[in-house]
Amino acid sequence: MNYNKWFKKNITSLKGKTFIVTGANSGIGYQLSLHLAFLEANIIMACRNINKATKAKEEILKLYPNSNIYLEEYDQASFDSIERFALKIKKDYTHIDGIVCNAGVYFPKKDYKTEDGYELTLGTNYLGVYKLIEELKDYLNANKARVVLVNSLVSGFAKKIPLEKAFNLKRNALYNYSKCSIARFGYELMKENSDITYRIAHPGICSTNIISSTQTGFPTWFGVLGHKALTLFTHSSKKASLSLLLALVDDGEKKYITPRGLFSISGFPKRKLLPKFMDRPIKEETALFLLKNK
Repeated sequence: MNYNKWFKKNITSLKGKTFIVTGANSGIGYQLSLHLAFLEANIIMACRNINKATKAKEEILKLYPNSNIYLEEYDQASFDSIERFALKIKKDYTHIDGIVCNAGVYFPKKDYKTEDGYELTLGTNYLGVYKLIEELKDYLNANKARVVLVNSLVSGFAKKIPLEKAFNLKRNALYNYSKCSIARFGYELMKENSDITYRIAHPGICSTNIISSTQTGFPTWFGVLGHKALTLFTHSSKKASLSLLLALVDDGEKKYITPRGLFSISGFPKRKLLPKFMDRPIKEETALFLLKNK
């Protein structure tokens, strides 16, 4: 199947609809933004680095000059930034149709923490997403919006331990736990009585700058080598982002979107039933943890 055939089968146009994409200036978030521009949607690029976001916006406009693209500062490793972002969205945008919670980090340098003092991986990937949804929930409900929570292929391997103890895990295990927590959170949100539509998606494995970023704990040579290896053996971020795009628009009964290839590593997306490991409540535990550690 090629891209044109996939789009024709699954999506035609999103003209007039407005979507937020967090972490939209690079990797999967950038490719998703390109797809949304192609589909004539309005895009709110929520990014930590506005200079990089501006360059990304300019690149998209070269391809789709009539696109409506808005930049908003958003740092998922800062509760204060999340609160400011949520207030600005509610103030400046009368309506949005959906948000894709794509931003995240992988294997940061040892002892890196969020602005609020939490270990960076779990603090950014899960607590930041939790905070964002809680801040925007009433607004999203009023807009009958769609929320896409991005987990990972490795989320099913997370250790079954309380959130408070998870901060003592090693960095790879922390990443697994953070992504599993997002899935558990999403599963629980789906059970709520609201007008928000939730979907969980994972993009498979692809080559992005997540392992070559200067903030990671990998040496430079490993980041370069890892990037090349992923490019050779996995699918592109362009194809990976289609899982998030399908989750953003699909109304089928199956609420989990993953690549259709072997072990869900790569390929065009397919709809799946939610895995059993997601059915473990975490929302109340998270609220109590944040209250205790305020």
